[in-house]
Parts: sequence; C-alpha cells; structure tokens
Amino acid sequence: VYGTVSITKSVRLEGGYTLTNWLIPDPDGHPTVLDGGNSQQVVSIGSGVTATLEGFHIRNGSAAQGAGIYISGGAPTVRRNRIYQNQATQDGGGVYVADGEPLLENNLIYANTSGNQGAGVYVEAGAARMRFNTFYSNTASTEGGGAYLASGSPAITATVFLSNTATADGGGIYKAAGVPNRLN
Repeated sequence: VYGTVSITKSVRLEGGYTLTNWLIPDPDGHPTVLDGGNSQQVVSIGSGVTATLEGFHIRNGSAAQGAGIYISGGAPTVRRNRIYQNQATQDGGGVYVADGEPLLENNLIYANTSGNQGAGVYVEAGAARMRFNTFYSNTASTEGGGAYLASGSPAITATVFLSNTATADGGGIYKAAGVPNRLN
C-alpha cells in the first residue's frame, strides 16, 4: 500500500497474512508493507482512537513530523512492526507522539532520520509506554537519535538502543528537563 493510512476509528489492523491463511499471521514470512513512497507520511492515528496496528513494515515516509507514524492522542497500540527508512524534516522520523497514552511494544525501529530531534521516536506530551522495542541506526540532526522525550510522563521498559546517533546530545535517548525518570 502506498500513501497515508489514516486511522480515525478504534479498529484493529494486522499484517502478515496470506490469501490462503487468515488464521495465523507471519509478518516476517509474509510482509505487509505500508510505504510512503518517500513523499508522504505513512500512518496517521487520530486523537481519541484506541486502534491496534500490528505486524506491518512501515517505511519510506516523509513528513515534517512523524514520517512513519503520527499519533495525535488516544491510546493506540503499535505492536510487532518494523518501522524503518522514514525521514522527518523536523521531529520523529519513525514515530511522533503528540499526546495520549499509546503503547509501542515489540517493534523494530531503525534507519530513520530527523532534521531535528527524535529520529526513532519523538514524544511531545502524554504518557507513551514503550516496552520490548529495539532502536538501532537512527540518526537525528540534533538530539535523541533513538528517542527524544520532550515532556509528559513517558515510560521506557526492557528496550534496546544500539548504534543510534545525534550530532549534539543523546545518541540513544534525550530526556528534556522536567520529564520524570521512568526509564527501566
């Protein structure tokens, strides 16, 4: 699928199925690709939505913020995805969390770039929960190669950061002043 997938309802979207097997998903063996064509955002999740996005390859997004996934608010679940090769001219190459309580779980977030902060993930506000993710080879032009935590009360648990870079500070994680320590 090329172009922006706009999620405005509380639905469950799953990738990894085949035309002959709708019972057991295999996202690695049968990838379902959402591709921005290097010209637009890939996924936008609206405020107040509790959707689930699971088992996709989310790649080649291009936007000012949230080139791969932009989360406006609500409590969506983003699970078991590969989020890669997305480019934000400002913040959040892979994922941008504007607000809400999203759960980012068991994702591979890699090879994303940002022209400013948070190449892998940028958390503007809210209480994002990130667990069992792997961030690697993300590059930010200033801070937070892997993740940039601007405000709110995000929590990062059991997550791996490898080979992420930022030209200023926080190759792995950059935590702005006032963000509580909920990094485990």
